[in-house]
Amino acid sequence: MLPILKHIVGEAILFRAIICTSIQMEAEDVRSVINKRRNDTSDERQVVKIIIPNMRDVEAADLEQMGAILPEGKYRATIADVETQTSQQGNEYLRFTFVISMPADHAGRKITDNVHFTQASLPISKAKLAAIGYVSEGDREFNPGDFQGRSLTIRVGHRAGINKDGLPRTYMDVTLWEKAGAQVSDTAPAPVVIDDDIPF
Repeated sequence: MLPILKHIVGEAILFRAIICTSIQMEAEDVRSVINKRRNDTSDERQVVKIIIPNMRDVEAADLEQMGAILPEGKYRATIADVETQTSQQGNEYLRFTFVISMPADHAGRKITDNVHFTQASLPISKAKLAAIGYVSEGDREFNPGDFQGRSLTIRVGHRAGINKDGLPRTYMDVTLWEKAGAQVSDTAPAPVVIDDDIPF
């Protein structure tokens, strides 16, 4: 009887040890999960504070430095694309996309200009088309291939305006088309310099 009792007691002690070990392991797993969640929550709560500066007074010289606009001056360009557009008044016009080839500092940059066909704009449009050797003496159906790949010299100017958010902005416009033989400097035009000492 005594050996059987000892065996039962031994089995009970072993079973208890197994149960305790299992409970301890589960408790450690639970603590590990809780700690992980705490760490994740802590990471999520880390907010980087940054102050976005006031850019209301960004000037043309700053935009040039950032590459947002081309400096004023003459550029050699190639017509990359031409597409039809319709104005808010319902008048169709052509939008030309130019790719700058010279000066080399700005090679690959793009700029667009429009050719309108309202009665008031015909003299300017005729002069533009003449600069690329396009004959406009008769009515001709629009074909982008008639224009793509043609080279010319364009003059870029700056225009102060207001953007859609009501903030001042400097725009760049193509102010003149000339035949490709017009002289273009090999170097980029000098950027606009804004002197803070000049009173306004």
